[in-house]
Amino acid sequence: MKTIIQKTILLLLVVSSVEGWAQNDKFWISGAARNVMYGDRFENQAENDTTTPRNLQSGHTMVDLGVNINPHENVLIQGMVRIRNDYGGFWGSGVTFDVRQLNVKGIISNVVKYQLGDIDYRMTPYTFYNNPSLVNRNPGNLTGVPLNQVQYDLFYFDNNTWRQQGAAAEFALQFNQFVEELEVNLFTTRIRSALDHDGDDRLFSGGSAKLIQSDFVNISTQYANLWDYQGTSNNTEFLRNPVWTSSFETAFKYKDINFNAALETGRSQLTWVDDPEAPLLEDFFYDAQVKAEIPAYGLRMMVGYRDVGADFRSAGAQSLQINFNRNPRAYGNIGNAQNLRGLTMLDLYRDPSLYQMQIREGLQAYDPRYDNATPYGRATPNRRGLNGIVNYEDLKKRWMIEGETEILRHVVGEGTEALKQFITNTVYAELRLHEVLKMKDRKFVLSSRVGFQNTTRSGNQDYESVDLATQFQQHNLTLTLFGNFDFIAEWNTWQTQGMDLMAIRNSYSVIRNFSEFAIDYNESIRGIGMQYRFTEKTNLHFLWQTFNWNEADADKYMINTWTVFFTMNF
Repeated sequence: MKTIIQKTILLLLVVSSVEGWAQNDKFWISGAARNVMYGDRFENQAENDTTTPRNLQSGHTMVDLGVNINPHENVLIQGMVRIRNDYGGFWGSGVTFDVRQLNVKGIISNVVKYQLGDIDYRMTPYTFYNNPSLVNRNPGNLTGVPLNQVQYDLFYFDNNTWRQQGAAAEFALQFNQFVEELEVNLFTTRIRSALDHDGDDRLFSGGSAKLIQSDFVNISTQYANLWDYQGTSNNTEFLRNPVWTSSFETAFKYKDINFNAALETGRSQLTWVDDPEAPLLEDFFYDAQVKAEIPAYGLRMMVGYRDVGADFRSAGAQSLQINFNRNPRAYGNIGNAQNLRGLTMLDLYRDPSLYQMQIREGLQAYDPRYDNATPYGRATPNRRGLNGIVNYEDLKKRWMIEGETEILRHVVGEGTEALKQFITNTVYAELRLHEVLKMKDRKFVLSSRVGFQNTTRSGNQDYESVDLATQFQQHNLTLTLFGNFDFIAEWNTWQTQGMDLMAIRNSYSVIRNFSEFAIDYNESIRGIGMQYRFTEKTNLHFLWQTFNWNEADADKYMINTWTVFFTMNF
């Protein structure tokens, strides 16, 4: 309690100091606030279940208070403290204080930009890229409310950056002829400390150089390496995972059509130096895309082809957001036997403990229900094939429709010479009825997203045959009742049926065995809600949802939940 009081006094002194200096425009406050309350009711078909609590309530109040200090025009210091009180803590006993963010940004001689501390960084989808899972890539009207806060807590942004701690620098050189500019970016971050683990400091370092020849041609090279800093412990084996890539991009216009063509290709290595049992995994990839846009018709298209080798390993691109080995917090154990409850869509949308923020070596385990074709994004190894997107939007903004397809297959067989094939198709449509009906100052939008993903393989032997099919759909409604008060609704379903053989990898990321994954299940979320938009950055949501889980040869269960969500950014 004494520590909490001391921290509170210190925080108030900082705030009062900021207010005193704000007149000189050297200091300002930014941050966010949130209040959330969950009320869950659990129902199942298990006989005589007298152990699982039927009703649970949870929630918290949180404020992120950021202090921005600008001592002079070339330096910016940013710090943020999180104050959080989970429900059940009284008179300060449940209050926690955490330093959420701390960094320094600046410019040296008006040439080199630098950043120290907490940095958000990304490069290309094959070097350093934060890939969202298929299941939460497109959240709905209701499921997107808690998921946005989970992503905020974990620093998952729309630009696919990873939040890391380290240093970054960038500068540009301009030329008078032949080329316009050369942009150079460098970074290094510490993934783990030798003091906290049995091993050396693990760093993730790299950079890129981009040569801008003109508005029509760009050439760049990228390098990323997850490596152990030798000598920071007594360990005698050292991880090395360098990735080198080169990119070429050109843009041009023919009549009324805008074209863009891009190619990225490169190689990777993964090994443990001085480990006699460690293999050297080496492989390459290439990824080519052509895009076309016809603004006069509201039409955009893309077609691409890629080939990613089976031994391609890139920690910065293949690290998963979701840790599929974890179990949800809410109703983590169910039934009289208190069996572990596996994660579901409902949990992925609202439970931040199921996610991770660190870069990992090798290939982590994934759940084939939620993406069996590209679990590691475009950098998923052992994939070769086509992908395409067609998007049409009415010139009067009344509707839009988009179709996406991906047809892939294995480059080499896994445990057999037969190759798996993967097909993923998705269609999204949005009807803006307020534009059709010319409703002033109102919003009336219907949207639907439906898709399927199939994994198949056939062969002469029974064990070679696999067939796993996933279907998903999501439907949303937004209707402005009056002013800034909206009625929202969502229906979201996900189902998987069939069987696949999943690779079991050793600590060196090499396949050593296979396990059978067989499932016949479906899950769904249905709900309605109200949202009030105080401002663009301040919203209040009242949500009611029902979640259903139905799996063959297992007890069905349902979780009804109501939620109150208040969010503010300032």
